[in-house]
Amino acid sequence: MNDEESVMPALPGPSVRRRQLGNALRRFREEANLTAEDAARVLDCHASKLSRIENGQSGVRARDVRDLLDRYRVDDPAARVTLEALARSSYQRGWWHDYSDVLDPGYIDLIALEATASDVRNYQTLLVPGLLQTESYLRAVIGAHPGGYQEEEIRQRLDVRAARQQALTRESAPLRLWTVVHEAALRHAVGGVPAMREQLAHLRELARLPNVTVQVLPFDVGAHPGLDGPFALIGFPDLRDLDVVYLESLTGGRYVEAPEQVRQYAHVFDRLRAIAASPKRSLAFIDRLRDDL
Repeated sequence: MNDEESVMPALPGPSVRRRQLGNALRRFREEANLTAEDAARVLDCHASKLSRIENGQSGVRARDVRDLLDRYRVDDPAARVTLEALARSSYQRGWWHDYSDVLDPGYIDLIALEATASDVRNYQTLLVPGLLQTESYLRAVIGAHPGGYQEEEIRQRLDVRAARQQALTRESAPLRLWTVVHEAALRHAVGGVPAMREQLAHLRELARLPNVTVQVLPFDVGAHPGLDGPFALIGFPDLRDLDVVYLESLTGGRYVEAPEQVRQYAHVFDRLRAIAASPKRSLAFIDRLRDDL
């Protein structure tokens, strides 16, 4: 196999998945006590090519990932499936690529990660989590954006959100969502009272899904570990060192990928869910808020 066959250019744009894959392959190679030159011989390519794979600068085919994992003696089937899926996703054109002209690259990467991830741990302060938003609620959020959007672009963003939300109800391994929502987000009547009543009812209904857990962080907890703002932990339980944190801002999303920093966010989330109302009490709380509107 020559270099061109073993290392093909991945789809342009987001690269978080390639960096995840490269980091994991590097770790497994080092655990196997192999040099980059040793591993490159598996793919019949130069060590520089392997370096670009491990740095997330180049894509690598799933079959080559299998060969590398065989050489590294990685027998864990879950790890192999996850890494091969990440490799394939770098070449497969997902539905989200049709919206690349209107979406921030970081947001596109978020959607792609959710397509291959197994769980998301999300903390929100002022908004209902995107995966749980209704169309009316999201339309109000989009309409409040200072940049302003034309109706066609608003429609496209609504379509993207609806497609993204299907990850929660897909037949094969639906995405597991555990969210801690601050009380402020639920009392903020985004879109007006009717839209917020609909949103709270929708939130209550989705929380009945076996793969969705909703907890409310009430005002009376006072100071808490989440004061620095919202975040989303995108997880791969069988390979936790692939977990990343997504941080959203006015100018676009960014990612925290360093394992020690990701672990800090995971610790914060664990503390938040420990002090938040239980899932059962949270649903009762949501019902009371809706009745009071």
